[in-house]
Amino acid sequence: MARQTLVSTMVEMLLRLAPVGVLGFLVSAGCPPSTPPPPAPANQNVACFKQFTGVPYNSTPPTIDGQIAGDVGWTNAFRYVVNNGASVPDMAMMGIRNDIDNSLYFSFLVNNDVSFDDEDAIVLTFRSSAGVAADDRRIIIYPLFASVGAGTPVSPNMGAAPHSVSYWVGSNTWNTGTPTATPAWLALPASTNVRVGSYSTSATTNSWWVEMKIPTDASGLNLPAGTNFKLSWDVIRWNGLASTAVEFPWPATAGLTGGAVMPIENSTAIVANWGDGNRTDANICNGVSFDWYDIAVVHPAGSMLSGNEIAWNQPNDFTVTPHNDAVNAGGTYVPAPQVFGVFQLANWGINGAGTASPNNWVPIVIPANPPTVPTPITETPPADIPAAVGATQGSVTLTLPGWSVPGNLVSQYQATPHQCVRVELDAKAPGVTFKNASTWNNMDFRQAMSPFTDTASVMTRGYAIGRDRDSVDVLLSAFTYNVPPAMKWETRISGAREVGLGQYLLRGSTRQDARISTSVLPPSISIPSVDLRLPPGAAAAAGALRIPARPGTLVTLLSSGSVRVRRDTSQFRGTLAGPDGVDLGEGAAGAQYVLPREQRPWKHAGALVGSWDGFQKSAFLVGSARSFRAPNRAEVLTLALNDTPDGLKQHTGEGFAIQVIQTPVEPYLTPHNPVIGQDFEYERTVIPTGANLPTWILCGSVKTGRRVRAQTGKVADLVTSAGCYGSMVNRIRQ
Repeated sequence: MARQTLVSTMVEMLLRLAPVGVLGFLVSAGCPPSTPPPPAPANQNVACFKQFTGVPYNSTPPTIDGQIAGDVGWTNAFRYVVNNGASVPDMAMMGIRNDIDNSLYFSFLVNNDVSFDDEDAIVLTFRSSAGVAADDRRIIIYPLFASVGAGTPVSPNMGAAPHSVSYWVGSNTWNTGTPTATPAWLALPASTNVRVGSYSTSATTNSWWVEMKIPTDASGLNLPAGTNFKLSWDVIRWNGLASTAVEFPWPATAGLTGGAVMPIENSTAIVANWGDGNRTDANICNGVSFDWYDIAVVHPAGSMLSGNEIAWNQPNDFTVTPHNDAVNAGGTYVPAPQVFGVFQLANWGINGAGTASPNNWVPIVIPANPPTVPTPITETPPADIPAAVGATQGSVTLTLPGWSVPGNLVSQYQATPHQCVRVELDAKAPGVTFKNASTWNNMDFRQAMSPFTDTASVMTRGYAIGRDRDSVDVLLSAFTYNVPPAMKWETRISGAREVGLGQYLLRGSTRQDARISTSVLPPSISIPSVDLRLPPGAAAAAGALRIPARPGTLVTLLSSGSVRVRRDTSQFRGTLAGPDGVDLGEGAAGAQYVLPREQRPWKHAGALVGSWDGFQKSAFLVGSARSFRAPNRAEVLTLALNDTPDGLKQHTGEGFAIQVIQTPVEPYLTPHNPVIGQDFEYERTVIPTGANLPTWILCGSVKTGRRVRAQTGKVADLVTSAGCYGSMVNRIRQ
């Protein structure tokens, strides 16, 4: 196997185990150019600062006003996300550049913060291509005010200045010296180059963000024009209620260094641990990516299970749909060849996101069939992911078919109704770049008629916490999102001790994982939705569903059911399609489908698809669960089934039941998820699934044995994230 690039990309997704059947263009003449060389192997420690583009009729760089949502200047920015297993990430950074005024733009968004503290901090470091330590630059920002968050806006349109900033020159002295005089472009209060915002969804569910414009000429970072550079950042999220702090460094090796107590100002990582900043528009940060909602499970006919549930007494087809925007050295979108996926299982809950805990994931292996063939199936067949077309990424669905819970484990899986699934992507061809290196999910959809309850695992087994200790303390924090702040949730946790508002302490054994039970009652918020049914054979031209849509609204679609897409089952082995469709094989690739060819529609025969223009020019896969922002000119969302004209005539079965949830972009939805505040054209409407649904998550952290000290003199225990899990509520019945 040729593997020039061996970068694992991981997604974990909540899947519930339940028994089946239980109701519930430019063309030129002459010689063609020579083929450009393939891209270099992926470097996960490169941040690409592309020249800003804005959008048509609004081509401006980001506005530094303390508001990220809706700012088109961040369009096509590099984005780095710290995922945690839940639908709300812990931290997201964006970066872009402006060659006109020689500047770099940064934004940092921090979620899941229990408290606003003076000690929350961001550390940024830079080194020019000259590589001179005495000319290295460091910026330390303390953005917030204790118990308040962002300060008073400088003016209604200018946002708030940070609590304090400091500026340092010379990595050879800054860990032992004092700050350099702050330059005018950064000095407070006059500087307008740094602005801060914050928002509280509840007393202990807080988000905050920082926007920055940093000059790259001699007044600022002193980076020679057009050159690349070294950089790092470290975001330190303080929990004043528990006297703990967690850091989110990039690269992972660029965290605080030092002894048992690490002052933020004197513990910056050495230059050898920093990453690379690229500002050549080489697009080396493009590649293959996927998210939790790109995983689904297909079930037999008659199953009442949705696409995020596993059956313990029927076969399960595991699928993942990665996306591709890779480019070659000439800047042209290219396919990602021979990508495959490997699936693993672990108990639902807080699975341990750090390296201190063991890897308890169990590979999904399908026994050899026929048994005379000695090699079991451990990975999906490889497939080429098509090149991107315009703003639409190429995508393909990879399938690991026919996995059943082993007989000797049925009782175990019945007793542990929730499971997480991790997908690792790799390629059998050289030169494939994978963008996101670690992403997983522990979310579920809920229909709440009363408190919903769950039992989950908390991974405590194997933590290396000291020779003489056989227990580990896990701090659990509950967070709630996507409802008005005045509306309250009720959370009860059995198996952990409540130590504060939304804070729980679990003491678990290092010899076996702990178990907790949760009971969550969401507030009585109205979830505006409508239930529809799409029959078999519903074509784009006839039989399609037309759903009135309002520009700018958020639409979540949840679907279940099945369609048998072909009568001839001898020619087409798999003909039962769930909402994500069924793969008819390459032999069916030559026909005309509703989905465009670049989306490989023969792999989604019978799938639920949609369009914002009545399928005149655009069509996209909806599948079992997807959320969108209605584009600027939208009036109707049209839903149909993807197939050929002849294929649609053969459809039989129950069809699909579809729940449509349409909401406006409320102010409480965008602070922790600013992408939903962007305006979209037809080609770019997909947002994180469930972004407009009431959401509850529980996150865990474990002490590292080290401590951190902020400029205020306060000291906190440094903790590492152990991951999160939670639920999104799609119905609330009174």
